[in-house]
Order: sequence, then C-alpha cells, then structure tokens
Amino acid sequence: MAVVAILTIMVASATPLAAAPAWLKFTHPELGFSVRYPGDWMLAGGVVGVDFVALGPEVAGVQGMRLNVNITHDVVPAGTSVDAYHTKSEEVLKSTFSGYRLVQTARINIGTFPAVFRQYTWTRNDGIALYQLQLLTIDRARGYVVTGTTLAVSSHLKGEANALANIMLTFRPR
Repeated sequence: MAVVAILTIMVASATPLAAAPAWLKFTHPELGFSVRYPGDWMLAGGVVGVDFVALGPEVAGVQGMRLNVNITHDVVPAGTSVDAYHTKSEEVLKSTFSGYRLVQTARINIGTFPAVFRQYTWTRNDGIALYQLQLLTIDRARGYVVTGTTLAVSSHLKGEANALANIMLTFRPR
C-alpha cells in the first residue's frame, strides 16, 4: 500500500502544471509611469481621461463584466501630501458614488513613494454593486490613482481582489 502511495505522489509531481501567463510591462510614453499585468489580459485604449486600462477575465459568476485595472492622473499643487490627496479624493467618492462604503485603508510605499491603498464598495445607477481597490500616490506635481474593479457579489471576490492588488502594486510613477 505504501508503494502505491509513493508511486502516486511521484506521478503527480511529474505531471506538468499549466504555466501561468508571462507578465508584460506597460510604460506610458509621455507620463513615464509603468505597471505590469498578466499576459492574458488585454489593453484597452481610447478612454477619455484614462491613461491606462487593462481588462482581465470575466468576474466569477457574472457574464459580461471583466476584472479591470485603470490608471488616471491629476495635476496637484506642489507640496500636496498623499494624505491630503487621499482625503480630497475620498470626499469626491462620497459625494459622487451612491452607497459608497469604505472597507479599509492602509498607508504603504510604492518603491520610494508613499501611497494610500483603499478598498470600498458603491452602487452604480443600474443597481450593480462594485468592489474597488485604489492606490493613490504623488510624484512631483502629479497625483496618480490606480483603480481595480470587480463586482461586490462576485463568487470569488477575495481571489479577484488579490489578483487586482497584485497588478496594482506593480505600479511605479517613474
């Protein structure tokens, strides 16, 4: 019986696993920021006011909605702190997004840049509840917002949020 178990383990360990897709790097040609994303995600262009959009797989259990990460930037006054940028940004979210609810906030570093990482939910006008993660940081006179989106009702919310965070945390302002 022990020989069968050992043989089964040896066969199982010799079975090749499906390789994870290689990650690709995007560097913005004018702004100079970079971000990495899985090779099986696709880039989408032409979104006004958005500097980068990557579309991933469909949200678990929801047809037509894809995981996505986007990057935008704002011009900020010299000397603006990340905390001030975060506070002002959150005020806009509260006044704009129906049912906005902060899940958590953390202060982190992206390379040498201080940043705020927050997670929140809100409900679109069509009644669909979104779960979003945001990374905010400042480089010189630019405030960057990196947003990852899935649905609050996704059957794999935790795994999808982790996948989005893994992409978002590769962001570098320069």
